Amino acid sequence: MLPDIVLCEVEWVLDSVYGLSRFEILKVLQRLLDAQEFTFTDHAAVVRAMTSYGSGNADFSDYLIGETATAAGAATTYTFDRALHGNSGFSRPF
Repeated sequence: MLPDIVLCEVEWVLDSVYGLSRFEILKVLQRLLDAQEFTFTDHAAVVRAMTSYGSGNADFSDYLIGETATAAGAATTYTFDRALHGNSGFSRPF
């Protein structure tokens, strides 16, 4: 079992330490998802977050938080992150 949150750390390190592009990061995340050695808490939410990350401008962790909240029944995910303002499923808290 590889907790979904670990993928957020993987994305952060690959971006900020190694300078990989979103495309390259998505390839790594996909390889982890495809690896038979790992299972994930919510595979479908991770896939949806990866799709949003690939076409969006926020961090993978933001999209995973949103997908996890949606899967738990939340109508919206509140955020101060400007990169997410206007994105479906995200709202400003005030």
